[in-house]
Amino acid sequence: MTTSPSTPKPRSRLLIALGAAAIVACLILTGLVTRMDQWLYDQLGPLVSQEADNRIVVVAIDEKSLSELGRWPWSRRQHARLIDELGRIGVRGIGLDLLLSEPALFDPEGDALLARAMGRHGKVVLPVLAEATQVNGPLVELLPIPEFSASVASLGHVDLAADDDGVVRSAYLRAGQGSPRWPALALALSQLDQPLAQNDDLPGERLSDQAQASPQRWVRDHRVLVPYANPPGGFAQVSYTDVIHQRVPASLLQGRWVLVGTTAMGMGDTVKVPGQRGGRGLTGVEYEANVLNMLIQGSAITPMSLGGQLLLSILLVSLPMLLCGFAAFRQIWRPALATIALTLLLSLLLLQFARIWFPASATLLVLAIGASVWVYRLIRRTQRAAQTDPLTGLANRNKFNHALERNCARSSAPTCRCRCCCWTSITSSSSTTARAMPAATRCCACWRGCCADARAARAT
Repeated sequence: MTTSPSTPKPRSRLLIALGAAAIVACLILTGLVTRMDQWLYDQLGPLVSQEADNRIVVVAIDEKSLSELGRWPWSRRQHARLIDELGRIGVRGIGLDLLLSEPALFDPEGDALLARAMGRHGKVVLPVLAEATQVNGPLVELLPIPEFSASVASLGHVDLAADDDGVVRSAYLRAGQGSPRWPALALALSQLDQPLAQNDDLPGERLSDQAQASPQRWVRDHRVLVPYANPPGGFAQVSYTDVIHQRVPASLLQGRWVLVGTTAMGMGDTVKVPGQRGGRGLTGVEYEANVLNMLIQGSAITPMSLGGQLLLSILLVSLPMLLCGFAAFRQIWRPALATIALTLLLSLLLLQFARIWFPASATLLVLAIGASVWVYRLIRRTQRAAQTDPLTGLANRNKFNHALERNCARSSAPTCRCRCCCWTSITSSSSTTARAMPAATRCCACWRGCCADARAARAT
């Protein structure tokens, strides 16, 4: 039995598999398909999103609060009043996403009241900011003033790591200047009732060069992809002023994690999230709510390691060469298309059930190019077979008709519809084919009168 003309020989299959493996490794290592991976994650991410946990409540410094309590910044007496009210209700923990890195020069008593309120509650987390001292300069830590740092249960960083397209897809569970010593604010809040987790217990992609980090460098560790809630801003939200004026039912806040932050237009930066189609992004406190939602539901997504990504991608791009040895996959485009479907399914299953992100764009690109090349070759081979005599290998009548029509279409001279006079010349040799078909004026039989159109053209 002869091998199918579209099936490579074993040696060719091995060389093709090695070439595909080299190409996919090059694409992954050079990062040429990073944007494609980001786009693919944005498409698959909503398929594994989860509902906003009702145990998370955002206390929003919104337009209503600014209207009732006055322009920002407020006296820190207001924050002390809020924390006392939340303590009276019995919330599970408070994340105060507000910058408190400088003392209040004109109201030192307000600082003291806030420090005592946080100490009485015992479950307040304050942020550590990473801020550049100059444009494109290194990030430095901005800590709360010592009076506040000594009164809170924990500190947590609120560093936002946007991708090169400006979208925030991930979070670093630990970060800090010189070493990743600070947990993320949401992580610190979720662990108030638990012992502090060691680095080895946390999910996420690990940083490989921590030991070589400069003491002045902002170091990140345990990178995870955030599965944003559906919708990302769908958490329960109450107004700051309603809480301190006791206009919110206690049952809505009791036993909940509370995040306090600004949501009013023009206050603070916004966070662009995957799938956003314009409009305003998330506020910083809403982003922290999504990270907290991820942590308490245990749904953090860990990017696949570089070694695992390389190994799995090489196996997948080599799979069509293995499958084409079976009778059902003799034509190479079939196993290539089957492997493309398998790659997408595998990426989705790993994301859904293992909470692992496999960036499959490099694999899909190599498989798609391979399938396209083989389909093109198959079409060309089919066209040649249809225009060639199977016994002699010479051009057949179909080839003659196609070539004659193509050449007649290019000629401005009157054309000849009589092809019998040229048939002997076409089938005899390929060298005479070009001489036989340029136009009707080259057809000697037509000049002798076998074609009425040619005679009319000669007369004119």
